[in-house]
Amino acid sequence: MLAGLEWVSWRFRNDRLPVNTLIKVCGVTTPADAEFICAAGVDLIGLNYYQNSSRHVTPAYAAEIARAAGDAKLVGVFVNPEYAEVRAALDTVPLDWLQFHGSETPAFCASFDKPFIKATGVSGNFDFASFAERYSHAFAYLLDAHDTQHHGGTGRVFDWQLWPESTKPLILSGGLTAENVSAAIARMHPWAVDVASGVEADVQGRKDPTRVEAFVRKVLRSDGRA
Repeated sequence: MLAGLEWVSWRFRNDRLPVNTLIKVCGVTTPADAEFICAAGVDLIGLNYYQNSSRHVTPAYAAEIARAAGDAKLVGVFVNPEYAEVRAALDTVPLDWLQFHGSETPAFCASFDKPFIKATGVSGNFDFASFAERYSHAFAYLLDAHDTQHHGGTGRVFDWQLWPESTKPLILSGGLTAENVSAAIARMHPWAVDVASGVEADVQGRKDPTRVEAFVRKVLRSDGRA
């Protein structure tokens, strides 16, 4: 099993390898959910440390989820955290990546000696070039629906015509489901797709096995892997 950035580069597109869209399920809230998500073939599991989120988990409980996550890589999701908050999460869970959704400075994001994903909301006046230049040390960028009140997890799709070109990996988020993910991959060819509410049951935060399996199946078929 490859680890860290070596694993990333192996999965990344190049002339020798097939296109494999990575699958990230974000806001996993129970060890049981992590087990069936991993078994379904999901690549990345997001653990949400943002206290105002309904999918929030404490570092101690995140450690229990991480132990059930199998081979899936672990992404810690934060919104304007204190340095000590991120450090406490890293001390408790072997996070592979950090994901920042707030107004964190580039220096802050890069201060933990971990590859990081910088998320942003996309709207009509979104200037991706300026954003990417500011966060030039990010490993990847996550593009989500813009919302002034919420930091992701809204279940809303942004205007895909605003999808930019990038020399770094782009992760597509916002309103993805098994019904629209194939079209999204065909149109934008993201490095990864990120889903939360699109695979949830009625209780926010709890993932539904049938929906997770359907989502994974559609991604695999889109890549020609099914």
